[in-house]
Amino acid sequence: MRFRRHEEGPPLIATIAGRRMVRQAALVVGAFLFGYLLTVIWLFPSKLFSTDHAVPRLLDLGVTEAKSRLTKQGFRMKLEPEMAHPKAPKGTVIWQDPAPGVVLPPNSPISLDLSSGPAPVAIPDVVGFEASLALRVLEASGLTIGATGFAPRRLILARR
Repeated sequence: MRFRRHEEGPPLIATIAGRRMVRQAALVVGAFLFGYLLTVIWLFPSKLFSTDHAVPRLLDLGVTEAKSRLTKQGFRMKLEPEMAHPKAPKGTVIWQDPAPGVVLPPNSPISLDLSSGPAPVAIPDVVGFEASLALRVLEASGLTIGATGFAPRRLILARR
């Protein structure tokens, strides 16, 4: 009994049909890539590398911190007149224009509104009023009443 070894044919690339199949596959892949790149560049023409940055969030920061963040991103700071704010301390940013996250080119001005602190409150004149009526008038004007630990007869007025 004789055993024969199974002989394989030539590799696929060595045959004419194999070469034709590889060439056609390369043409299909190349045409697809060319069409894809042409479509992307034509429909979405944008720069690959942009120097534009998003505006950082500056609300509730001090003026020096806000300025350093803006200059780090390449923006200019434009200060607007101060405005009274009931809760923000003096010198903090209470408004910015444009809003955080907007993408702008370098050297764009960013307007900042700073707080001048809480607005002064007019204290009603309660001289000569009875104590209960004076307390109600003061509370109606937005003030809270409290006593100091040093002088129990002196009243301290504070905003709510």
